[in-house]
Order: sequence, then C-alpha cells, then structure tokens
Amino acid sequence: MDTMVDTKTAADMITWAYEAYIAERPAGTNSPWMSVTILARRVDLSIDEITEGVRHLMRTVPGFVAAPESNQKSLTQADRACALWIGNQDKHLIAF
Repeated sequence: MDTMVDTKTAADMITWAYEAYIAERPAGTNSPWMSVTILARRVDLSIDEITEGVRHLMRTVPGFVAAPESNQKSLTQADRACALWIGNQDKHLIAF
C-alpha cells in the first residue's frame, strides 16, 4: 500500500529540490524558473503529492508562484505528464 507524504513534507522537499537546482546552475543564469518535469525527477513524490506541496507553498510563501509554460508548443510529452492541475489550468513551472 502506497502512503501519501503529508503536504508540509512535500512542500519542504520541493523547496530543498528547488534550492539545490538554483545553486547548481551556471553563474549568470538569472531565471528563477524550474520546470515541474525537472522537479519531479529530483523528488520522490507523486504528481499528486507535488501538486499538494505546491498548493501549500502558494498559500504560505510570499512570492512563490506556479505558472503555465507560455509556449505550449514547446512542451514535451514528459512536461505534459508532469503538469500540475491548479486553478483550472496546467502549471509547468515554479519559482520562489
């Protein structure tokens, strides 16, 4: 039987993964965005758990955002599979 990770733990895991991702990027990379596809590869969470963690962060962390990819044609099959359904819209990117 699979056990869901609680929302706060999921939010913490997302935060840690995001911070590590930002720290690993080359100097001069200024974009704050992380794709949900990359996030999903870095955390041991289901898409439902990521969605709940992101919702928690949106409610509790000022400045945290989840957004759709503006160029929908650029989305891969993996991007579409990892999209988070929030606010009646697929979200493909997060940023703090």
